[in-house]
Amino acid sequence: MVLNNEIHHTGEIYWHSPGIMLWQSGHNRIAHNLIHHTAYTGIILSGVLLSTFAQTEDRRELYRTMRWNEVKRTHGQAAFNDVKEYLHSRNNMIELNEIHHVMELLADGNAIYVRGAGSKNVIRRNYIHHLLGNTFMQAAIRTDDGQCDTSIIENVIFRCTAKGIVLHLNNECINNFVIDLAEAWHNGRKFPPIYLLLQEGPMTGAVIRRNIFYHPGDTAQFYQDGTNPRLPAAWIRETETDENIYYCAGNPQLAEEVLAATRREGLNGRSVAADPRFRDIEQEDFSFLPDSPALQLGIVAIDCSQAGVLPV
Repeated sequence: MVLNNEIHHTGEIYWHSPGIMLWQSGHNRIAHNLIHHTAYTGIILSGVLLSTFAQTEDRRELYRTMRWNEVKRTHGQAAFNDVKEYLHSRNNMIELNEIHHVMELLADGNAIYVRGAGSKNVIRRNYIHHLLGNTFMQAAIRTDDGQCDTSIIENVIFRCTAKGIVLHLNNECINNFVIDLAEAWHNGRKFPPIYLLLQEGPMTGAVIRRNIFYHPGDTAQFYQDGTNPRLPAAWIRETETDENIYYCAGNPQLAEEVLAATRREGLNGRSVAADPRFRDIEQEDFSFLPDSPALQLGIVAIDCSQAGVLPV
């Protein structure tokens, strides 16, 4: 258990130092920590990358951790289900942490990052806000190459740059609030924020339900799917997507277009394009007013004041 710590200003000597890292470690609870002002990622949950199982020479540090007389090599990148018995970062609970102002120096990282981990990891009720580094490669919560069987539930992401949640394969995204993301720059170009990025398929088994995507401006991508030069294509039509709220205050038509496009794919039948009626966004109160459409959709309110360190 890693409980009730304040972790800050890590990475001042070794820039790539995360706030908390679990590597090949399962059945842990990481809760009620406050992580802020770091050069790199807040929390990393990792293990052995699937590509490692196909290596025939010592090219990365992970190779040297393997007892190759006990592990079967694969031809090409391993399938998750074929090697998950070796992925020991499983059954972890990452909950009720507050993370802000991480990723202040490096460019490819996240508040919470999951890659090379096993099954049944849960990321829930974390409050991630004010990730303000101007980097296109940043997300608040990101699963990465080959990651499966991860549940991202009831997190609040508020005023971060670039991307909200990145999903791969069959992971779940349920009852999260992604609010007021900011644009980012990459190679001299400005990119609108992406609230939900689908990056690796097939996405059969993925669930995207009862989330709120709220943008106060006029230009954003509520989701991005499609082909990828490095990974198998990820398509929202392969997911189970419904009961979400999309709202673009500066351009309400944008949310209507998202609903129309996804309904043509047989998705979002009960979802709405409407103001979710948060009680007071500026005061970071994301409870619902009595007339909120979230109540009819079964979306659960999230009290961010419960995240972070506990009072002594």
